Amino acid sequence: MILDWFRRTIRGIGQNIDSRVWLALLAVVLLGGIIVSIPVEEDHPDPAVIQMTMDAANAQTLVPYLTLAAHLTQTPMEAIIAEVAPTLALEGLQEVRQYAAGAEADTELGEIDWGAIQAVGAPNTENCGDSPTAWATELPNGQGALTLYYVQLVKPTAILIYETYNPGFITRVAVIDVQEEEHVVYEAPPALSFQCPFVRVILIEDADYGANAIKITVDQSTSVGGWDQIDAVELIGTRYN
Repeated sequence: MILDWFRRTIRGIGQNIDSRVWLALLAVVLLGGIIVSIPVEEDHPDPAVIQMTMDAANAQTLVPYLTLAAHLTQTPMEAIIAEVAPTLALEGLQEVRQYAAGAEADTELGEIDWGAIQAVGAPNTENCGDSPTAWATELPNGQGALTLYYVQLVKPTAILIYETYNPGFITRVAVIDVQEEEHVVYEAPPALSFQCPFVRVILIEDADYGANAIKITVDQSTSVGGWDQIDAVELIGTRYN
């Protein structure tokens, strides 16, 4: 009964509607079907935007302090090969004595042997001589800079540099504070020291800044024996709050 009524209704409507209207309605239905059948393209992010985001994150532009992770050259395997490890020693409640936990250089004789990594950790070169367990520049009569990074932020009071071959050609030592400003604490013309190995002690007075990085510059252009090799660098200071 209901079906019969629906059919009669449709026929009645059809008799009262112009054929052009039917064609228009049919066109609308077909157009809607076409639109629905078109696949929608997924919204993929622009690779260039992704790369810019990754670069910004890696640059750590929002980090106000020097970060240890950004400057570590040491991997676990390299640490095993080089037989070095970060060392941190505390004396009393205030004084902090620590060896570098990371290092990098603008020149090095090798990535592992004679590399910047060899200046990480406590001294491990026992005798004076050309040793792969100490950092050396690529050229025996060249210039270079070694930068070391430490775990603990301190107000520096002293620096101990362990030179194990041709000591005396360190010309500049600077402490780098948390704003990445360099404070020069030692400058001298290059001159061979007849004591080898040699521990160069640099005292720092009235430092009012926090620091956890040291930059050492060597100039071996006048060295007859070649490389001034650095085995370790100890940073001493009071805890920076």
